[in-house]
Amino acid sequence: MKEAEFQDLKKQKETELRMQYSKQHESKHKKDLKQMKGYYKKKYPERMEESTKDMSKMEKIPVLQTEEALYTRYHYNITALKMEKGAYSVFCKAKRGSDSMVVKITDLKKAPKSYKKCLVEGDSYKAIKWLMKNRNAFVISCTDVFLIGDKFYFFQEVLAENLESHLKHAGVAEEDKARQIIRDVGEGLVFLHTNGIAHRDLCARNVMVDKTAKTVKIGGFSCVTGWWTKEPKKLPGIHDKDVKYISPEERDGGDICPVKADIWGLGATAVYAMCKDYPPAVEFEVFQSNKLGHASEDFVDLMKKTFGKPKNRPTAIDFLSHHWFKVYANVLK
Repeated sequence: MKEAEFQDLKKQKETELRMQYSKQHESKHKKDLKQMKGYYKKKYPERMEESTKDMSKMEKIPVLQTEEALYTRYHYNITALKMEKGAYSVFCKAKRGSDSMVVKITDLKKAPKSYKKCLVEGDSYKAIKWLMKNRNAFVISCTDVFLIGDKFYFFQEVLAENLESHLKHAGVAEEDKARQIIRDVGEGLVFLHTNGIAHRDLCARNVMVDKTAKTVKIGGFSCVTGWWTKEPKKLPGIHDKDVKYISPEERDGGDICPVKADIWGLGATAVYAMCKDYPPAVEFEVFQSNKLGHASEDFVDLMKKTFGKPKNRPTAIDFLSHHWFKVYANVLK
């Protein structure tokens, strides 16, 4: 056999071996992702019907005349120390007996109209009260809610800062860290969705960092709602059009599917963790080139699926079963 023929045959064999290895690797990869999806489905079975029945029985938010009644009737003691102040909310330390917590006090006169519409006129209180009784490691623990005049009091577990504040000090997350953050947020969202709850305001500001447990948790339940039926019902949008993290269908006006909008918010939070900015409603490729040049192909692929048309977006379980999360495959087994 001539040398040239030998080299050609050698290259052909090498190519065949590479293709064989690639097929075997792809087969194992698909099996791992299928097992991941099975893990989440087993951990979070659909409980929509049962949970929404429970929510329908929830009593309305207690309306008090004065803040003093929080102490005299419910034994909550709010300190004067303000931990954090926003445009329309303030966080204060609080105690009930020996238990420490935080109370978020929202001024509904200053807050977006959607807050009052959801909390006072809508059914957000049903989902919030359900969450008070049903805990998850990736959702903040809700203790109590009250309405006093135009102020909404939300008592919750003590967590030092939200993801937005954390990234201001720590800088953008490296991809491995961002993956851990978004896996935790995604699992919290799976818990909500499989129990018939849509968050409706998912963004970095509403993701809380738990430094003790070394995890993050979904918070910010002012606009949360149950969708009550097996197929998520469409609802009017609740945000102003200039809010950067909302889905394009909400920005365009008209009714939206809140569950699909949550998936957009999950992707928007992932992007924010990687570059401290939210993706635009259109031209993601340009944004990706300018802001996410350091991101892996797997991450970009997942974001393109997430930022597609509502009907084509993944479910929360599908999102977590994407190959960007394949590093968790062996852990979850």
